[in-house]
Amino acid sequence: MMPEKIPVRDRIINTASHLFYTQGYTATGINQIVKEAAIAIGSLYNHFESKTALLLAYLEYENKIWLEKLAGYPINGKDPKKKILQLVDFRMELQESSEFGGCHFNKINAEINSGETEILNVIRLHKDLQRNYIMEIIAGIPDKSQTEKIALADMLFLLIEGAVTAASIYKSTWPFVQVKKTIQSLL
Repeated sequence: MMPEKIPVRDRIINTASHLFYTQGYTATGINQIVKEAAIAIGSLYNHFESKTALLLAYLEYENKIWLEKLAGYPINGKDPKKKILQLVDFRMELQESSEFGGCHFNKINAEINSGETEILNVIRLHKDLQRNYIMEIIAGIPDKSQTEKIALADMLFLLIEGAVTAASIYKSTWPFVQVKKTIQSLL
């Protein structure tokens, strides 16, 4: 039986995803993507009108993958504290599996300029999904006002995002361990 052929568009996105993540968006040229995806340059431009269009498709792809991984991760129960700690474990495992490569979206954000609003909006939407997920968990905490829940969710979001960044710098899980200790004292 012959192996299933990967559609050209998927090959382009998979190749771009690997290259953008490992060597950076700016350092990755169209010719390198074409060569590593084993396609003609015309094929790339048939699917993506520009490198920016490919970047947007990459971010959409990574958002989809992130959400699929989150949906498949065992974050359950009724206890908000336990669920937040499980979310930290999820983020820690993602970083370990990428050898502490950091967040796809943070890395792109570091490379774009402030005028690239379409890309920045996609990055913000991804981060808003994460923040809203935390807000949904925090909603289950009794005896806190809505204002207190929002402030707590923002604090937790920032702690977790900081742990992701620190873990990528130190190539270690210790930032997540510290965040878990902080969350245990907060909740």
